[in-house]
Amino acid sequence: MNKLVKRHTNRLKPIFASSVAVALTLLTASSAQAVRLKVTIENLSPEQGVFFSPFWLGFHDGSFDTFSPGEKASLPLEIVAEDGITGLESTNPEFAPLLDLARRFGAELPDPQDTIATLFATSEPDGIQDIAFANNFGFPPNSESSLFVDVNPTTHTALSYASMAVPTHDGFVADVDPIRLFSPEGTFVPQQIEIRGADVFDAGTEVNVEDPSTTPIVFDPPERFFGAVRQGTPEGGVIKPHPLLKEPGQGGFLDLPSYVNGDFTRTPNETLARITIQQVPEASSIFGIFGIGLMLGFGGLIDRLRSRK
Repeated sequence: MNKLVKRHTNRLKPIFASSVAVALTLLTASSAQAVRLKVTIENLSPEQGVFFSPFWLGFHDGSFDTFSPGEKASLPLEIVAEDGITGLESTNPEFAPLLDLARRFGAELPDPQDTIATLFATSEPDGIQDIAFANNFGFPPNSESSLFVDVNPTTHTALSYASMAVPTHDGFVADVDPIRLFSPEGTFVPQQIEIRGADVFDAGTEVNVEDPSTTPIVFDPPERFFGAVRQGTPEGGVIKPHPLLKEPGQGGFLDLPSYVNGDFTRTPNETLARITIQQVPEASSIFGIFGIGLMLGFGGLIDRLRSRK
């Protein structure tokens, strides 16, 4: 090897070694950090179709039980199913105008201690929860929204969710079993959850008379919406697949202009909504990959210099 090549090679060796060290440090740091997930919720229902209240999302170790078909609904689930309230609204400034209107019109809001947010916080002290929405009322037809959450792949291995389905008195969608997000080895498992008409349950807590004055499904004028919160006739039943809605012309929900295409009960296989969960690459991972590329580039440069004898 001539002196020039040898001199350049010797100068590059410490740079090469540093590149290896930086790349390995970044990759090691990345593997020890929390995993960032992107959760996207889409309402795929047609215009004047099914509306969903804000989605409650809970990340936990797989032990949280949102509901069990055939059993009585918990009070927190009842509040989601009848009024679309999760308990997280007061923690998000986006809901401040809506809460002000609720107080203005004297809405009978539930005690925060009775909500699914409090139930989850009590039973899953290491869990993470959030609320997803396209507007203050939730997800209108043909809307979508995404949020990002940082989770621990060893303690937040599963997802639970719940949302009121409208037009109903106490219809809801939720996870029958927690959605697995990580393998036992800690590898992320991408998820795409299709919510069909058959996936809408009846909480069994309110009689289905299809009276919009006793359930908050008409958003305008606001006093009509808030006046229907925590109303309705108690049923005392159990959770079951949602029964058929009244047909158009029978004076039920489907006669309301906003819901003429909202009959999910006769299209059980139609996809109403979709939840997509993806892993977001960490910035450190990107730099780690850059470091490896840099390392390989230096290695190739050294080889080329060595070949110039």
